[in-house]
Amino acid sequence: MATKPSVKRSNPVLVVVALLGALVGPLFVFSETKWGVAGLVGLVAWLIVSALLLGRLIMFPLGIVVFMLSFFALGSYVEPWWYELRGEKVDGCLVLDERKGKGGRTSPDFFVHRVQCGDDVLVYEDSGMQERVEVGSTVSLIVDRGGLLPPVMTIPNRENAPLGPYALGGYLLLTMGHTAASVIFPPPVQPPKPSRPPRGPKFPLKKDST
Repeated sequence: MATKPSVKRSNPVLVVVALLGALVGPLFVFSETKWGVAGLVGLVAWLIVSALLLGRLIMFPLGIVVFMLSFFALGSYVEPWWYELRGEKVDGCLVLDERKGKGGRTSPDFFVHRVQCGDDVLVYEDSGMQERVEVGSTVSLIVDRGGLLPPVMTIPNRENAPLGPYALGGYLLLTMGHTAASVIFPPPVQPPKPSRPPRGPKFPLKKDST
């Protein structure tokens, strides 16, 4: 007898978590505030939940590839576009003090400065890739007034800023499409379990000896 194809029923809670993770990720993952952790958690949650929704192990490494591409696109294209859109150049910021931080094996040491720009005291981190500033000097910073991104002296990957909206749209299409495929794609077909042979009597019957 032909078996009916199984209908996939996805947990709506998991679907909502995956969609929220995909949306929250690009908003906060590069933030200097506590929401930066929420952005990273959102991207990881989207990756794991999408694989759980589909129920196929092959989607997990595929999700990792999508995750890495998304992270690259957000950092290289969306971040400079956001600085161009919401950033404001502030001149005459006074460097109040500095604190040295230890870099990793492949990253240089960095310095964290408290900088006063008008009535605001901001935190500027010199990652070693930008021009070094001295305590007591004045610098010009590009400040995101929304507070999502940290102040910078120069916008990283500024030449990629015009492509930022397209990268963000491509990210959303890719992640939403991946989530939709995880929900719609049929579940893997489970092979039928082999039937067990019928069991005989617990004790063998004794033959009559005549």
